[in-house]
Amino acid sequence: MRMTKIFVSEPHPSAHEDGIDHRSEQRHRARSDDAILEISDDIFRKTIETNALGALRVTRAFAPLLTKSKAPRVINVSSGGGQLTGGADGWSPAYCISKTALNGVTSQLAAALPKFAVNSVCPGWVRTDMGGRNATRSVEQGADTIVWLASDAPQSLTGKFLRDRKEIPW
Repeated sequence: MRMTKIFVSEPHPSAHEDGIDHRSEQRHRARSDDAILEISDDIFRKTIETNALGALRVTRAFAPLLTKSKAPRVINVSSGGGQLTGGADGWSPAYCISKTALNGVTSQLAAALPKFAVNSVCPGWVRTDMGGRNATRSVEQGADTIVWLASDAPQSLTGKFLRDRKEIPW
């Protein structure tokens, strides 16, 4: 299997006529910690466009190649901040709402692409540029479920939201 990271605004150099096996999307607009009533329309729109519409655009673009795979997979990197279960806590509302929207895109894609495994994954709070050095998870821990979904998870596992290789509530 070829591991591929795809960016919304760039053509992928390794796409070829034999197809690709999976598509993993993780693009983040800078988080804004403004309260929901104080977020500018521009920040809100750009965050939704990047995190939800961007994933849909990339999947549309690569679906013809993915259909050539014996086990096509789409893995959307979401966030626990996008969960509806448990309610909002006011943290970074544009980011969280965009991840809720991404989870909706994932669910719709799973229904539209029944031969694909389409899932969202929450990597947790990871020590990256975005997560910071105080985050509780290493990059390896954050990537584990993503890599598992791309390579070893059952193809029948689709339309789910996962963390630590287990389904979590939307």
